[in-house]
Amino acid sequence: CAFCCKDVFGYHVRCHSVEKVVSEIKHIIEKYNIRHFLFYDDTFVLNRNRLSPICEELAKLDIIFRCNGNARYNTYEDYQMLYKAGCRELAFGIESGSQKILNIINKGVTVEQNKRAIIDAKRAGLLVKAYLMIGNPGESRETIEETKKFIAETDPDQFTLFTFVPLPGCDIWKHPEKYKIRII
Repeated sequence: CAFCCKDVFGYHVRCHSVEKVVSEIKHIIEKYNIRHFLFYDDTFVLNRNRLSPICEELAKLDIIFRCNGNARYNTYEDYQMLYKAGCRELAFGIESGSQKILNIINKGVTVEQNKRAIIDAKRAGLLVKAYLMIGNPGESRETIEETKKFIAETDPDQFTLFTFVPLPGCDIWKHPEKYKIRII
């Protein structure tokens, strides 16, 4: 996305093995009696070869967890698998209900994919949270109305509204003229 900066952590994904993740969770359960977890990892659901085995192992632990989904890659079957594993809330970086804005910020997803993801995740029994951004380059009353309409149509259980901030290092920060904005 044009608003993300990978300069600090890089562009490559490194995952712990399923065994390592399960071992760490077991340790936390045994030592602290904690059974609710948040996987605050943008890539938790992306690797289809990893998602199934990790869900199988998490289901055995009888935990409740929340994670982030990805409307481009996840399917209804993934959401069902997550629910069976103990996932009860799934958050999506929706950003906008306007295709114009999604294109400008290089989100790589369509409004229809976002709609389908929310509908399917809710149908699988998950609570759905939508992360939204306002004030993106190109934002107008019309695009805000499109986002309001999107929220009304998809009815996520929760949403968080963030104000766009061009983080140093992101494409928008590096090339503001390309996005027709001025950074002061």
